[in-house]
Amino acid sequence: MRLIKKLTVLLLAVCTVHTAFGFSLLGPFKGYQVPALGYNLTGDIGAPMALTEAYRWNVPVITYAFDESFIRYFGTNGMNAVEQALKIVGDVFPVSQIPLVTNTTPFGESFVTFLINGDPAPNDSRGENLTAAALGLLDVKSHTLSVLLEELGLTDPERWVYDLRARSVFTIANQTFTNYITTINNYDPISLKPTNTVNGKTLHYFIGDPIQPGNYADAIEFNLDPTEFYDPSTVASGQDFGILSGIFFQRLTRDDVGGLRFLYNTNNIVTERLVNTGNSTITRGTTSGSSGLSPWTIVFGPTNLVSTNSLLFTNNPFGGTNLVDTALRPGIDRISFIRVNFDSLIGQGFTAVTNLYTDRFITNAKFFTQPLQRAIFQPDLLFTAEDLGLIGNPARPVPMRRTGTTGWVNNDAINGSANQGGPGVIPPPIRISFTDQFPYFENETPLFFDDLTDLTAILSGAWGSFDGTTNAPIIYPEFLGLSLEQIQSILSTNKTTIIRSN
Repeated sequence: MRLIKKLTVLLLAVCTVHTAFGFSLLGPFKGYQVPALGYNLTGDIGAPMALTEAYRWNVPVITYAFDESFIRYFGTNGMNAVEQALKIVGDVFPVSQIPLVTNTTPFGESFVTFLINGDPAPNDSRGENLTAAALGLLDVKSHTLSVLLEELGLTDPERWVYDLRARSVFTIANQTFTNYITTINNYDPISLKPTNTVNGKTLHYFIGDPIQPGNYADAIEFNLDPTEFYDPSTVASGQDFGILSGIFFQRLTRDDVGGLRFLYNTNNIVTERLVNTGNSTITRGTTSGSSGLSPWTIVFGPTNLVSTNSLLFTNNPFGGTNLVDTALRPGIDRISFIRVNFDSLIGQGFTAVTNLYTDRFITNAKFFTQPLQRAIFQPDLLFTAEDLGLIGNPARPVPMRRTGTTGWVNNDAINGSANQGGPGVIPPPIRISFTDQFPYFENETPLFFDDLTDLTAILSGAWGSFDGTTNAPIIYPEFLGLSLEQIQSILSTNKTTIIRSN
């Protein structure tokens, strides 16, 4: 299916310039989102949601760590590549303060885009490193970036511009007909209206039925412009359409930014619960009286405070120190990624981290706040390198695997009486794994058995790190033989016991 959606459908049309854009939202599969209609195919972790069904995080700090397998396979260079991806995403926050600017195309059309670190978010942020392409290298940073957007609530807008809602077969006068219902789950980040345009490209669809292998139907997007190959450009499309060897993302596109801006904006208010998950527990914080300083009673012990911002609170309307769990809540607005570490490279011991933060909620049309503390017993994001098994025919190693949406919390029942697929909350922990089976040799049955050798095999690519400079690409695995000093350096980086955030 991913290959089919890369095909160019060459139809004669007038070449025009488009300036609209769109994003799509990710959530657990709804009842009709079945493989027969092109959903829940191999590699899918969720399906597109309507605007009113969006899933998001509702905590301000997301911790991450690397386990022993990742550190030994990718080394510090691989860790740096992941942290570059985290920084690219982190630079979008706070989303309520993203400036909007009007830009103009060379054809004189005006459009609105977002400024991130003073630069307009582009339609396409991809670059190509020819040396890495010749070596078959897949960029660790770019693949991480694409998966992160999924785990923050976005999915591929270029695959899900058009979605099959239903397929029905009926017979009239001995003639069989098939009826298809197609909907749009792609939204303009400014107007929030459904749109069939992504990063400036207007897309149309044709229905493929049946698509083999799998024998399923799907609304397949294509571009009318006969001079332009349909080439998905958003970072969020990376896991569906694949990030080719030698290709890297320099930053998020404007549709990627627009999707995050919608999800986490303070204007996006829904009823949510505070999520206690398998890796953390949220309780009401303890104030320290009327000193006028920090309202926290700090748990004494070894600690490096990330910040020392004082937090001021309005008494909640329910009185005392009661924890307000279910309430109308705005988007969290700010998310920070904080690195934590296991106390040994075998990843078995982890010192609990406590995040102290202010929760905002609405009651009787008024904002209230309460102090919360979130005790984190395992990292929210864990990066690993391991054998992920095989996929396809012929079978090849699975490049990446990430935690799916099955455990995402659907808050539909507390958001009115409609029966919807959301809105909901994304709970940790999340596991993001890279295969450690690169590179590998692939032999096909030849005429003569003697030809089944490494000399006649097709050599796969490998993980790498590269950019648009003339610097030589870094090729993994590094297989580190770590000294005690290196281990101490890795474990001491950003080691955090208590984190304070506004």
